[in-house]
Amino acid sequence: MIDGVNISVANLQVLDSLLSDPDVKSEVIADFWRCMIVCFNTPRPSTNYDGVNKEERTQPFRNVCRQVCANAGLAYLEDATGNIIVKNFTDPTLVAKYCFQGHMDVVVSRNESVIHNFEIDGVDVQITSERTVKPAKGITLGADNGVAIACGLSILKNHKSIPLELLITKNEETSFDGACGVDPSLISANTILNLDSEVEKAICVGSAGGFEQRFSFTLQREPADQNLFEIKLRDLKGGHSGIDIDNERTNGILALSRLLAYDGLRLVSIRGGTSSNAIPREASAVIAAEDYQIENLKTRFDELEAELSMTEPGISLEVKALEKKSVTVNPATGDSSKRLLGLIFSLGSGVARKLAGDVESSFNLGVVFTDEDKVTLRYLVRSTSVSWMKSFAKQLTLIGELSGAEVEEFVGFFGAWEPQYKSKIVSDLIKVHPCTGAKIKPYTVHAGLECSTILEKFAEVGRTFVECASIGPQIENAHSPDECLFIDSAAEFVNWVNNLVTSA
Repeated sequence: MIDGVNISVANLQVLDSLLSDPDVKSEVIADFWRCMIVCFNTPRPSTNYDGVNKEERTQPFRNVCRQVCANAGLAYLEDATGNIIVKNFTDPTLVAKYCFQGHMDVVVSRNESVIHNFEIDGVDVQITSERTVKPAKGITLGADNGVAIACGLSILKNHKSIPLELLITKNEETSFDGACGVDPSLISANTILNLDSEVEKAICVGSAGGFEQRFSFTLQREPADQNLFEIKLRDLKGGHSGIDIDNERTNGILALSRLLAYDGLRLVSIRGGTSSNAIPREASAVIAAEDYQIENLKTRFDELEAELSMTEPGISLEVKALEKKSVTVNPATGDSSKRLLGLIFSLGSGVARKLAGDVESSFNLGVVFTDEDKVTLRYLVRSTSVSWMKSFAKQLTLIGELSGAEVEEFVGFFGAWEPQYKSKIVSDLIKVHPCTGAKIKPYTVHAGLECSTILEKFAEVGRTFVECASIGPQIENAHSPDECLFIDSAAEFVNWVNNLVTSA
């Protein structure tokens, strides 16, 4: 038990190992790991990760956070939107030195073979030989953004003589609902330090904007004499649809579509991916086919496997014959199947444009699923150029309409964060980094950060002088079951924040 919160045996064992590490030399780092274990152990999925908004999904985390704050003597508040504000002071005349910021929710992603209910189950973790913390089974870890919560709480708890605040937004991974509803009147600090970055020894000063584009395609069905098969493509690397979009990650939905787009194969259903902001690791389909068509499909997979041997060495294919009585709907017509696969191919997925070698614009096919006769495709578009996003949205719409799909444009738009390279917070962070002589470089990230939206909320009430920057420890393969948090980097990160707080 930690702060009155029941913790799984596996996670308590990991905590014991972390706290006995010789590099845990301060109480603030020890408290960070205690809070991280609480975060791992607490269910905190995005409220609308499955397209159905359920605010109650955040309640387990709220209950735990309130308990931790009560035990630590910290003030716990909630705004009208449901964001959490934690303060280490109660005097309303005080102005906090910093407001730390992160979000409470995690990307809900798991390998298809793994059984895990993100609404009620926490994440058991393990320590690897590479000195990382990883999930014990094939699900996302939740270090993104547990590190912000754990670091913020540990700093506030250990520095009660310095007025500090922590803003935990309610939902970031599937929408920016939390950031859009931030109440600036509840935050006194004029410097916000977002703790959502995943690159050590670096300061993020800008981020891309983005939106979802959704397509709904109606399958025309008719009876078929062919046998039925389930095709599963598995074990791709996946990853973050912004940060990893340029890292040679194969999109599982596109790869599966490539296998299916021959011989007049007829689809019964297709599905893959769990979040628009994650590159799909897996995809599957039920098809009607003759035996020779299945053999041809296997040959195409062998060719794909050889082609991707350097970048996706673990890719695998499973083909399973099904009993006809186990499938309750007819297959799609050959023409309807061809139109859907043509739509997926025509839209594509990946980097759209680079500037000076960096990714400026991209789009990711993150989710496909079949519900009765409707196939839904969900894309996440990112860019630092609003004009490009508007033009690209129209391009996608026209392609969708040509195939006969219904298109939903610009869903959940969030703006870009304009870089602040020369702000005081950036200068201060460079000065106080715990590694003497480390070259700390400001950068922009091809991902959506809440900083842009939160700064807009402050500007709406005339607080245009608020500064913001973002830092974090080394986290790799975020938004995938291979996500891992580097232990030594996490300690360095906490020390960095601690140095900032205690500096003059």
